[in-house]
Amino acid sequence: MFTPLELASSLSKAAMTHPFSVLGLNKNSSNETKKGFTLTVWLPHGSDNVVELIEFKRNRKLAKFVLIDKRGLFTCELPSRKKPFNYRLRIKTKEGGVSTVVDPYQFQQEAYYAVHHVASSPINIYQQLGAQVITLETGIKATRFAVFAPN
Repeated sequence: MFTPLELASSLSKAAMTHPFSVLGLNKNSSNETKKGFTLTVWLPHGSDNVVELIEFKRNRKLAKFVLIDKRGLFTCELPSRKKPFNYRLRIKTKEGGVSTVVDPYQFQQEAYYAVHHVASSPINIYQQLGAQVITLETGIKATRFAVFAPN
């Protein structure tokens, strides 16, 4: 596991080999005293911002993030959550601006869909590669981009 300093350093250098292992919503399974989930987001140059967690379905505020590294690494603990859920981030700048964004790191399954599909069904490889506009279960439209690059 990374310390906040190591994680922020790795992210700021674009050297993170598996960002889904630390960013987004991750179950607290390695520590028996810590229940639920931890949500970690990377917002470079966002250390002056206030970041809030908004539940996607009900559009209600669930938590406020804590800045754990001044380069823009935020986290919040969700000890009562038993299942993963879709969410948005509400970002409030010190200048008074407010924006709501969808965190791409909550979509790990969708990100790796083409990889698993191509491996099990190579006959439709051309239907899975390149840029594909998809609609997620939540109704969010996204573009998935996949390439095949054998060794």
